[in-house]
Amino acid sequence: MSVPAPADDHIVLPQRPVRAPPSPFPLMAALAPVIVSVLIWLVTRSPFALIFAALGPVIAIASVLDSRWSTGRRLKKDLTAHARKMNHIADLIESRLDTERAERKAAQPSARVLLDATDPAGNARFSRWRASGALRSRVVLGTGTLPSELRLEGAVDSDDTLALRQKARHVTGVPVPVDATRGLGVVGPPTLARACARGILLQLCNAMPPDTAAVRVDGDGWDWASVLPHTQTESAEVTIQVRDLTSSLLDERNASESDRGPHAGDTAILLVVADAIDSVPTSCGVVLEISSIGTALLHRLAPDVPSGSRTGTPRTQSIDVELVTSAECGQYARSLAELAQRRGVMHAPADLPGTVSFREAHESATTKQIRGAGAGTSLLAVIGLGASGPATVDIVRDGPHAIVGGTTGSGKSELLATWVASVALQHSTDEVNFLLVDFKGGSAFAPLQSLPHVVGVLTDLDEVAATRALASLSAEVRYRERMLSELGCRDIAEARGAFPRLVIVVDEFAAMLDGFSELSALFVDIAARGRSLGMHLILCTQRPVGVMKDSLLANCGLRLSLRVHDRSDSVAVVGTDAAAQLQPDQPGRLILASGGVVSRVQVATVTQPEIDQITHSTPVTVPVRRPWLDPLPSRIALEDLEPADGIRLGLADLPGMQRQDTAVWRPEVDGSVLVVGTARSGKTTLLDVVTAEVTTARSGHAPWTFVRVGTDDEETWDVVTGLAARLRTGLDPGQRTLLLIDDLDSIFARMDDEYGTKLRDAVVEILRDGPRLSLWSMLTAQRLTGSLGALSGFAGALLVLRVANRQEHLMTGGESATWVANRGPGNATWRGATVQIALPGNSVDSDGDSLGRVPRRSRHGRNTTAPHYDFHAHAITLVVCPFPQRRTELLLAGNPEAMERGKLRVASLDGAARLSVADLALDLPGPVVLIGDSEDWQAQWALFSALRQSADLVLEGCSVSEYRALTKRRELPPLLAVPGHAWHLPPGGRPMRVRLD
Repeated sequence: MSVPAPADDHIVLPQRPVRAPPSPFPLMAALAPVIVSVLIWLVTRSPFALIFAALGPVIAIASVLDSRWSTGRRLKKDLTAHARKMNHIADLIESRLDTERAERKAAQPSARVLLDATDPAGNARFSRWRASGALRSRVVLGTGTLPSELRLEGAVDSDDTLALRQKARHVTGVPVPVDATRGLGVVGPPTLARACARGILLQLCNAMPPDTAAVRVDGDGWDWASVLPHTQTESAEVTIQVRDLTSSLLDERNASESDRGPHAGDTAILLVVADAIDSVPTSCGVVLEISSIGTALLHRLAPDVPSGSRTGTPRTQSIDVELVTSAECGQYARSLAELAQRRGVMHAPADLPGTVSFREAHESATTKQIRGAGAGTSLLAVIGLGASGPATVDIVRDGPHAIVGGTTGSGKSELLATWVASVALQHSTDEVNFLLVDFKGGSAFAPLQSLPHVVGVLTDLDEVAATRALASLSAEVRYRERMLSELGCRDIAEARGAFPRLVIVVDEFAAMLDGFSELSALFVDIAARGRSLGMHLILCTQRPVGVMKDSLLANCGLRLSLRVHDRSDSVAVVGTDAAAQLQPDQPGRLILASGGVVSRVQVATVTQPEIDQITHSTPVTVPVRRPWLDPLPSRIALEDLEPADGIRLGLADLPGMQRQDTAVWRPEVDGSVLVVGTARSGKTTLLDVVTAEVTTARSGHAPWTFVRVGTDDEETWDVVTGLAARLRTGLDPGQRTLLLIDDLDSIFARMDDEYGTKLRDAVVEILRDGPRLSLWSMLTAQRLTGSLGALSGFAGALLVLRVANRQEHLMTGGESATWVANRGPGNATWRGATVQIALPGNSVDSDGDSLGRVPRRSRHGRNTTAPHYDFHAHAITLVVCPFPQRRTELLLAGNPEAMERGKLRVASLDGAARLSVADLALDLPGPVVLIGDSEDWQAQWALFSALRQSADLVLEGCSVSEYRALTKRRELPPLLAVPGHAWHLPPGGRPMRVRLD
């Protein structure tokens, strides 16, 4: 196409400056001074006159040198000015070529320019259907190099001017137009050839209105063209014939007619797509041979060569071609169809029926429409009726994933039920399985649960089951990758039925993400890798805008939208606002966007009897594999657990790995454990399990030494403080020791501040320094509050049983994702996994309430922490107690014959006057017991001080302050937590705990 050049399209090239010829030697100027000097000498006979004779040659030579120097300077200046002019002309040429390039692109826009200049609503910046004459059939095949309209004048006197002329001779990157009436052939790989041919057809339809041009397409892969208004034109002035010779649908008749071109008498344009240049009919005068993505060779016969002849020598040119997708062309075709309706050059399509039955839709589907439905490379489904017949979707071919939009009451649930039932009707359980996720109560998928293809229905009513199943999907991805790797296949199509495809159908995708926000990344991953793994997503939502990430939308090639409220939601799903224009009184009416084609469909309705019929008619040869395991049992026997290297605790649920493994505590690796749980949640049972494990000899394991406390405060005090003291002196590093403490928070609560602080410090010391000497601990508590909260930082692991609420779970240190309401006894979170604590011995055969009810010793029962104090074995015993008279009576009641035999002398200081040692008659035989309260002994301080050197001191029911006031010691005596226990301080010894009764 010739583009008129601007008025100042010629440029005059300047002449290159040359050096001026050199000036002749000034001989006369050199001789004149010599002659004059000789004459003066003849007259004056002065030798000085001859000196002037030398001035002539000197001046002449200087004049010659000056002339040459001036000429060089002038030449250099001229060359500099010339270079500036040449640079300016070079910039001017580049600017003129840019202007010419822009004018050519504007005069003949390519398909890419047309597409980029059209917004999603179909508004275009270029005029449509206004081309006239020969311009209607001119199309741009790509961009290349063509002769320029720019003219340069002036002689070629240097390499610079020659380079400028060559630069101005051609303009690069301009549209390469051809006359389509000569016949166009596009040759290359089918995918690339079709992508290029789509742009050619799009340009022709943009130039000619549907009442002038009719489009006829023969071949597969051109479904988007059916939306063009030109395809509905019965007869027109121009017929555009598209023949795809690479398509399997082109029958022998079309192939045989391809060499003859359009019918005689028609003004026709032939556009042929072929995979070999020899297949292009001779009626095509222009052949575009695509060599690679974006590049092609353009072969043109001379215009005077008659059509149907290949005798002429074609001109060949390399150009850059544009490739457009069917989706882009489909959207542009829709905008042309809407423009045709507004201008009245195309009738609106016939209206759809208000209701369609499932049987009616499938009976009207032809064999051709559902061909390949049973193959492993297709999951074709008949979802309803469209304007041209049954509406089918294939998530394998058109997907691999689908998005369904639609507001409440628009018919999403009915669409999903029909879709699933249609696939199940044509495929066995060995070919496809369904996982249905409904986060609006579960009623939408209730009719489908009987289908053998359905591996599960997950609802928001069972949050725990939904969490486990959805977490198992990541494991399903890895399982399928492993299966393909073992089979040596790249994708599921090559596996040929080794495992079925899995279609995950989610109703209310936004609601699911609200409850499980962490699943967003999982679904993005499935969307990216699902095609090869045979995992497909059908995601439904009311508002796709802002809910689905771009990375997820990019992999969803199949788009369906029922009625939506906002235009933006419709455009986001199907690329047009047609779904926002659907009427509320038409439930089940949807807009289907697939393969670049947008169409209206009335969804078919499937009934429960039809679903039941599919269920009964589907043979199940092999049990359907569910991608997640059953929940953990509520009761597990310790002996039923698999052997493990460590201390077995129970059974761990690992849905993300599709496994349930033995939960193991390895103190050397995990460190000490802090166990938190409410009453009867299984804390004590857990300690029973650990006790059973460490006391059971298993070959290949070093023995354990363990200490279990918690039911007796005094025993707990002695053990914990004793172990802490031994840590300072050093334990046997070769002996592995476990310290088990039950209800540590209750123990702290029963102690006063001083004992509680020291016990906490001892526990911290054991947690911190114990592992260094092979000492580990398992501590249980109901809550981590107060001083107990500081211990969590020293424990290596945390095991959380049932706690009061989510806030308590988080304060304990658990993660929000591991919170489970209404945990049963023994159900816990251990190292991020849900664990069911095992039952030792015969506990598993008892009733369900027994878990966490292990019998304990009474805290006030007799124990071995306090030996009985024998008053007869000590010569003098000083007793300090709050009730001296009562203690005296008890002591005498316990020794009825003491006074008679004179073996035990008991005296009370209550109300006694000041006494001395002499008053006591200590020289008499028999042990002496002096009893008084703290005030009595303070009053008898002289007597107390004198006797204390050799007497045993017993303090019963005294406070630590009273102990320190009487003994003058700052140390903390042993804990007293049982009535009848007292401190015994022998002369010069350390305090110890004794039992008086």
